Amino acid sequence: MLTAAPALHSLIISDREEVSDILQLLFHICGYLRKLLLEGCWLGEDSTGLLTNTVKLYPDLEVLSLESCHPPPSASYCLIPNLKKLSELKLSYCQVHYVYVKLLETHIMQCDSNIMQCYSNIMYCYNNIMQCYNNIMQCYNNIMQCYSNIMQCYNNIMYCYNNTMQCYNNIMQCYNNIMQCYSNIMNCYNNIMQSYSNIIYCYSNIMQCCSNIMYCYNNIMQSYSNIIYCYNNIMQCYNNIMQCYNNIIHCYNNIMQCYNNIMQCYSNIMYCYNNIMQCYNNIMHCYNNTMHCYNNLIQCYNNTCSVTITQCSVTVI
Repeated sequence: MLTAAPALHSLIISDREEVSDILQLLFHICGYLRKLLLEGCWLGEDSTGLLTNTVKLYPDLEVLSLESCHPPPSASYCLIPNLKKLSELKLSYCQVHYVYVKLLETHIMQCDSNIMQCYSNIMYCYNNIMQCYNNIMQCYNNIMQCYSNIMQCYNNIMYCYNNTMQCYNNIMQCYNNIMQCYSNIMNCYNNIMQSYSNIIYCYSNIMQCCSNIMYCYNNIMQSYSNIIYCYNNIMQCYNNIMQCYNNIIHCYNNIMQCYNNIMQCYSNIMYCYNNIMQCYNNIMHCYNNTMHCYNNLIQCYNNTCSVTITQCSVTVI
């Protein structure tokens, strides 16, 4: 019957005397077993070797029961902790040497110490995470301060832009005045050249051009008036240009102030970046410690589950 069930993963035998023969046959045909329950059975003369082969061939055994089995395999009880996936162990009404009980108790105490160490590592990771949170909040405050500085710089730039546009309008007005002055000067120049030609003509014809000289004199006086008017316009343009120059100097100072604010914001951002990178490294360190603690907890849980003993009777030899 056993040869027809090579995929057997659970075996329960109660009150049988040929358990040794059944298990020997099972060792040859079944390489996968998760649950072995022997209750009230005779294990044969070599019960120690039988349990040793069981632990060796089925290291993934999850449930093992030797309840009321005789004779007790006392010498091989120390191999039971090798069953790393063992979650249930029944040794009711079995005679177990106190040395093996002490060995299992020592294993349990070691698991408890590993659990306490994992708890300490978890608290250390929690403190690091809180420190990272504080650093992130400080970075957030610095970023908000940088944002306010950037908005102030934006307002200053807009103010400079308005002043620049006003200066541009003044310059265009000055340009128009200069062009008008240029036209007047050209008119004056033409009048002067005409007067000069008239003077030359009058010089050749002195007597004849006396009336013409008076006319030229009047033209010259008119040209002089035009020149005075052009001079006043030029002075007005000069004053407008100086006002524009002062506005440009003021805009330049505002732009330099904005530049300094931007450089300060850049320094704050770089400081925030370094804090964030430090927080990232701390978080990765905490993550690695947490994963290490998690692995230790899993190992401790498996080791703890592998040594669960129910109703063990201890016989002191």
